[in-house]
Amino acid sequence: ANHHQTGLWLTQVSLDGHQVKLVGKTLDSSLVPSWINSLGTTAYFKGQEFAETRLFRDAEQQLHFILSSSPSESALVTEGGNGRE
Repeated sequence: ANHHQTGLWLTQVSLDGHQVKLVGKTLDSSLVPSWINSLGTTAYFKGQEFAETRLFRDAEQQLHFILSSSPSESALVTEGGNGRE
């Protein structure tokens, strides 16, 4: 909440100590990197690395983003993996 970015909002937050996943929507794709940099100044997110960053439009042309500290199975398959470790 202290790092509010106008034009960007979260729809899902998952923090379990091992994995971080942030899902949201934005009005402008350039807002996502500046928001991530802002989060990097907090004690919890300092040094946090994201293995997956996805930005896409849905059928209504709304812009969505997903940030995750570990890649999703669909990302592993897309990159030539089999989705299993």
